[in-house]
Amino acid sequence: MDTTVSDQRLLDLLAEWGLDGMLALADGLHTEQDWERLLSLGEQQLLACIRVILAAPRFVVLDRPCTALGTERIQDILTRLSNASIAYFQLGRASGPGDLYDSILDIQADGGWTLTGDQPVGTAGDDFHSNELGTSQ
Repeated sequence: MDTTVSDQRLLDLLAEWGLDGMLALADGLHTEQDWERLLSLGEQQLLACIRVILAAPRFVVLDRPCTALGTERIQDILTRLSNASIAYFQLGRASGPGDLYDSILDIQADGGWTLTGDQPVGTAGDDFHSNELGTSQ
């Protein structure tokens, strides 16, 4: 399986995601850089999203993307992942409209939880709750 990516594909993706300006800072595609120093946290997260799009995994875990990216940007990322048939599991608060998520699992500090959205097999209703570990209502 060929895993090489053309320079043109990288340039197109950087432009598509609004990161083409970083090329001037980085002195091109093939120059080693200290990316943590050169790019903001948001730009680093966008660059990571481009890597995910290129790798095309079946799913990806997003760890609190809203810490450095606005709601509109997160909506764009989630839409791009969906369009690329990449499922996502997001840690942290759901950002944006609920239709970007099949289900939302809200875990409380006391161990209780609420699942909203698509239901596991054998459940009914819109919400599935647990007030104690191992019990459901």
